[in-house]
Amino acid sequence: MAKWIKRHSLRLIELLLLLLGIAGGIYVSVAPANSLMRWYNIDDAFYYYKVAQNVLTGHGFTFDQIHLTNGFHPLWMAVCLGVFWLSKFNLILPLRVLVLVSALFNGFTGVLLFRLIKKALRTWPAFIGALTWIILPAIYSNTIVHGMEAAVSAFFMVWFLLQSATILATSGIKRLRWTQFVSLGLLGALTILARLDNLFVVMMVSVFVLLRVKQIRLVTFIDLVLIAFSGFIVWLIRLGLPAYEIESRSIYPMVATGLAIKPALYYLLGLYNSRYCKKFLSLLIRVIVTSATAMIIQLGILMILNQVHLIPMVSKSILVIDAGLCAVLVFANHLISHKKIEEELKTPWMVFSEWVVKNWRRIFAEGILVAAPVGILVGAYMILNKVFLGTISPVSGQIKTWWSTLPNTVYGHKVTLLTVLGLYPDSNYGPWSIVTNQFFTFTETISRWFSFENPRGQAIIFAVSFTLVSILVLMALNYKHGNLARKSFSLLIPATMLGATLQFMYYTTTGYQHTRAWYWVAQMLSMVLLGSILLEGFAILLNKKRIFKWLSLVVFAGLAVYISTLHTRYIANLTPQVVALENQDDYLAEVTQVESLTEEGSLIGMTGGGSTAYFIQHRTVVNLDGLISSPEYFHALKNGLGQKWLDELPLDYVYGKEYTLTISDPYGAMFTNRLEEIKRIDGPEQFTLYKYVIKE
Repeated sequence: MAKWIKRHSLRLIELLLLLLGIAGGIYVSVAPANSLMRWYNIDDAFYYYKVAQNVLTGHGFTFDQIHLTNGFHPLWMAVCLGVFWLSKFNLILPLRVLVLVSALFNGFTGVLLFRLIKKALRTWPAFIGALTWIILPAIYSNTIVHGMEAAVSAFFMVWFLLQSATILATSGIKRLRWTQFVSLGLLGALTILARLDNLFVVMMVSVFVLLRVKQIRLVTFIDLVLIAFSGFIVWLIRLGLPAYEIESRSIYPMVATGLAIKPALYYLLGLYNSRYCKKFLSLLIRVIVTSATAMIIQLGILMILNQVHLIPMVSKSILVIDAGLCAVLVFANHLISHKKIEEELKTPWMVFSEWVVKNWRRIFAEGILVAAPVGILVGAYMILNKVFLGTISPVSGQIKTWWSTLPNTVYGHKVTLLTVLGLYPDSNYGPWSIVTNQFFTFTETISRWFSFENPRGQAIIFAVSFTLVSILVLMALNYKHGNLARKSFSLLIPATMLGATLQFMYYTTTGYQHTRAWYWVAQMLSMVLLGSILLEGFAILLNKKRIFKWLSLVVFAGLAVYISTLHTRYIANLTPQVVALENQDDYLAEVTQVESLTEEGSLIGMTGGGSTAYFIQHRTVVNLDGLISSPEYFHALKNGLGQKWLDELPLDYVYGKEYTLTISDPYGAMFTNRLEEIKRIDGPEQFTLYKYVIKE
């Protein structure tokens, strides 16, 4: 029996992870309806459910049965179509089933993640990493709870990474089959269709796989850090702190082009070859030439992108100052590191050309195999959107970008240095908040202990602690000649983090508003993978002696128990299994009041309205924010014709927050001389019901 358990130990661990990933969902699925609705505490989820209902009743992809929409991610909608067929029997039943479906995705994601991490690490770090992903409340509350697309997004992203890591690990050892790259492309396509902004992760991971990137020199990595650091510092010093709200969209294009151009020029001009860097003057000239050349190329690219209205133009003086500062920093790095740089008898141009001649056919062929499924599936999705709705991408994303142009919208957020850098602790606007939130907690604790309330001082505490921990992590990765760093490349952590960063850069650069916590699957996943790497280092450190080996096992077991305890408490508090008889239908209280004040067949406009649309009977909710409405409505909003569009329906009632409807953009102008208050409805949001009156 012992031998059988040992032989099948990995499968037993996977079974345990599967059961733990599903257990919370089983518990929630049998909770009283009012408790169950605490799981579905995001109105956006019901956009999917109402559209799925309408599709299944023959009305097509529409929220209001009036206009077609594409304001959703296609793969999760496909899942909802399979579940909400049950809504014809009972409105609560499909919600219970969807909890179980999400839990199944969660459990199998844990299994795949364990297999991925186990490729490079020991069993315990792999188990803790997978366990953290499937049950840690900070992750679970964003990927599984709410009933959004994050569950299926995480599943396919992890599966895609597993296939990518498999190809990377076996390349050079045995001949790879063409089917492996086709399957990688297929998984990449499904990952994108699960959440369209997963494109950035799929793209960067595919590049690492095709180019067989398995490590990076320390001096090159430091160059990349210095290039990014120089760009941010110069941007901040030149524009000043008040420039956040004005120039925040210009920083990432500048830094991204610098990171793409400068390292390539450094390589081609011999900065990574000690043969050319031993002499002070030779090194200095090469750094100056590369910095000047990179600045000219950057300026050209940024001017072109600005001319086609893709990005705002950064100040030209910033590029000049950045070129100077970056040159100084890189020169110092190479002056210190030249002894560690390998000497190559051939010139960099010769090495590069030989590499291209040797590998371009393979890269091209494999790239076609990977790109074909992505192009076919994602391309078909975009073509269908264009044919039936006149736009290739979801209207919801277009509207959230347009919101940034409105001077007084409730959907924006205050732009600060932390939001620009992605370090904000709030999970909606901080993509790395699973980590940065811990630093804010630390900062608040230190400030409280020392009665230190100066905001500038608190910012210093945060910056210093964050920087020190980052340096310690990098030192740990570089320990023993970069053993852990190579393992991180095996798990494609750099590629995932780079893709996650590009995703956030895209949102910042385009002015996208109202990001939500479930967007950041790649960021959370990369942090879990990095945490597993650090646990591996901890295990290696302690396993040198037998007594320390047992200590490491105790620590790992303690972590597992701690995480499981947090999860149990979270689930129990989220969905109580006992609800007082008089409170069992509280989730319908607002809907019931609205029904009592409106007539059957009424059209009720709401800025949101997902759950109301799902539960209300014999009335139709029209989405006013446009996220799940038609492209035609979006065009009407942009052109100031929203009121005319609503008049032509015609709308009967409007239900929402008074300030949002009467003052904020774009609704204040839309509802001028159109609203007559009926009653403020009791509920957590304190919405007001208005009669929509067309006054000639």
